[in-house]
Amino acid sequence: MGARWIGGRTLRVLLAALTLAGVLVAATPGGASASACASCWTEFQTVNPSPHYNVLHGAAVLSPSSAWAVGRYRNGTTLIEHWNGTSWKHVSSPNPSHVNILNGVAASSATDIWAVGFYANADNGTGQTLTEHWNGTRWAQVPSPSPDGDSSLGGVAATSASNAWAVGVDLFTEVSMIEHWNGTAWTQVPSPNPGSGDTLNGVTATSASNAWAVGSYFNGTSERTLIEHWNGTAWTQVPSPVPGADDTLYGVAATSSSNAWAVGSYDNGTTGQPLIEHWNGTSWRHQLSPNPGGSDNYLYALAATSSSNAWGVGGTYSDNVIDTLAVHCC
Repeated sequence: MGARWIGGRTLRVLLAALTLAGVLVAATPGGASASACASCWTEFQTVNPSPHYNVLHGAAVLSPSSAWAVGRYRNGTTLIEHWNGTSWKHVSSPNPSHVNILNGVAASSATDIWAVGFYANADNGTGQTLTEHWNGTRWAQVPSPSPDGDSSLGGVAATSASNAWAVGVDLFTEVSMIEHWNGTAWTQVPSPNPGSGDTLNGVTATSASNAWAVGSYFNGTSERTLIEHWNGTAWTQVPSPVPGADDTLYGVAATSSSNAWAVGSYDNGTTGQPLIEHWNGTSWRHQLSPNPGGSDNYLYALAATSSSNAWGVGGTYSDNVIDTLAVHCC
């Protein structure tokens, strides 16, 4: 299970630096319009503190002059960068161990930002959840549950200083993991686990009573999409399309209780295909996606402002070449 989850994360890592600028443009409130975005993808120079290894895994936007990106460098040092409207700056962040990785970041205000991931236990190398918080002045590690001593967080969402969600996987028991911040502490919350190897990769929230988490589970034959919903009381599994084999969801974005998008990949029997699913307030439906060719195509991250403006980003793989992939609706 650990290898399969890390493998999916590794694919995301390969594309994160290439697609980051596109995610920022798509997610920026008040930024470029849907028609403008199609022709304004621009690469920005980020900070590379290591001469050999630097990668960004997640991004969050507060305004055109304030954005955050997180990842790692030197194969095991947390990397946090801030966009001030002009350039990216490296910001110091905690590193509790010799291997530390940040996978996701979410911001509810300029003084309330969360970054999540995992670090290696110095004694036995097992994974420990890593949550770090920005209070407007500095990043500090905040304690978070690590059930069974081998856990990792893949995504985070926040709507206020007293409501944030983090999702991931308990690698020891191979079950999904959801944690909640109530303004005082992180606590683990029960989550559905319909099969084996249940993993949650992404989470989004629009309010204290509306949140979505996505990932996959193993049904004994292949991976299946896993979508879970928070209604203010409990997390429940919601049926989701399974268009092929080895279906996995990596990213999710919601704008209201009746509009959400999820992206990932599936195997059509020959190659990997981009997977897009949409929530209309009643059910999740499979959406046809551009498939530009190459041996495999995947979508890993998502940003949306409405039911008619959503961007999915990922990559296409062919003959050992990786190219960026961006799709837009509608």
